[in-house]
Amino acid sequence: MREKVEEALARIRPKLGGADIQLIDINEGIVTVQYFKQLAACQVKGRGLMTKDIVFEIIEEQLKKEVPEVKEVIIIR
Repeated sequence: MREKVEEALARIRPKLGGADIQLIDINEGIVTVQYFKQLAACQVKGRGLMTKDIVFEIIEEQLKKEVPEVKEVIIIR
């Protein structure tokens, strides 16, 4: 499962408007990632203004979509 999550994160990163994420842990379907580059808001081509909350939603939604075994995503700032 770790490999699937890493591959999904690699596909998600370009959608984050310059922010980055790193896999910290996977435990019983709960994925913990760390979020880097504290952005108040950023412009993303085709999406307009993105807040950190939207970035976090993208991370969680995409991980669960691409890796169905993911039950929950915890994001550390």
